[in-house]
Amino acid sequence: LILQGAANAGCGTCVDAAGVPAVVATIEGSWAGAAYVNDEEQPLLLGRVNEVDGALFRVLPLNTDGAPGGDAVDLLTTNDASETGSVAAAWGAGTLGLAWPYENDVQFASFDRDYYPIAPAARVSYFADGVGSPAIHYGDDAFGIVAPARLGNQEWYYSSVRDDGTRLVDAVSVDLAGSPAAMESSGSELGAISLIEDAAYNEHAYAFVALGPTGQIGSTQRLDEEEAWHIAGGDLAWVSTGWWVAWGTDYYSESSGWVGADNGGTLRLHRLSPTGESVDTVALVSFDGDDVALSTVRIARDGSGLVAWIREDGQAGVVRAGDDLHATGCAAVTTVEPGMRLLRVTATGDHDVEAMFLRDDDDATSFLRWNATLVEED
Repeated sequence: LILQGAANAGCGTCVDAAGVPAVVATIEGSWAGAAYVNDEEQPLLLGRVNEVDGALFRVLPLNTDGAPGGDAVDLLTTNDASETGSVAAAWGAGTLGLAWPYENDVQFASFDRDYYPIAPAARVSYFADGVGSPAIHYGDDAFGIVAPARLGNQEWYYSSVRDDGTRLVDAVSVDLAGSPAAMESSGSELGAISLIEDAAYNEHAYAFVALGPTGQIGSTQRLDEEEAWHIAGGDLAWVSTGWWVAWGTDYYSESSGWVGADNGGTLRLHRLSPTGESVDTVALVSFDGDDVALSTVRIARDGSGLVAWIREDGQAGVVRAGDDLHATGCAAVTTVEPGMRLLRVTATGDHDVEAMFLRDDDDATSFLRWNATLVEED
């Protein structure tokens, strides 16, 4: 493992600073496919409920450290809203907004901090040829929603709705294709990334677009022209210098049988200006070996510059990137079980970090915490 631009000599290899993640809580039920909704005050997991009658969605409140913080709460009944596909959610000004596809519609509903309804389930957008899975985030006093029209996820549209359900912008076209991967807010504007895949031409890349109150701002930015067979795990965050996007690439895949010119892969980090223009891309970490694809990448939301990952072979790690996007020192690595999810990474001190993981245990779900110390120059 090689760190690009590491400030400390000898940081071409990682430092395993704290062993393996430790279980902090286990609860009944499976939350393996649930969406993680990040929030400084009230993070949560949001999942589907596969019942003929009863709730459509179920919320599991989490403490600020990412561990379970209360009993699960059912949201929306089958009498309130129709059967749904995947659901996206975001907090904004004390309101939880949900968006999901149903047939040709994007539906929206909102709830307060105690999960009492504010806006009932209602259509915010209509697409004659069908709609794919949406993404949602809060910015500029309203929830912004992006969704791909047609089931092939080929054309994006942006809608905006207040927390009380009042529609502000109704499905304006956005110059973006592919599947929505993440949305984030700068406080005034929204940013969104999509994963563009064309297996016939071996083209796999993330693209970014900035969104204002009425729609797209500026031009769409393709983030990297590097050829890669496998690209995944994309995450988007707002930092003091602008937008950061991180993802993993893999030049070799045992599962596909395809071998590129160079085995191994990279954790890539891209910076865009506050107005959404591309600035730079670096290979923050380079991995040697076969089948080292990254399944998950997370950027810390606390401004610490931390970027964490899980590889398909079970390696998990975290490193800090400086303003120039290069590593400020050594990374810390550990080993996790196959299928574990990385929920969040945060700084707990000048060099101390904490990551939270989720593990599906058949009819139960375990939450695991990993604490590590990075070797860096002060």
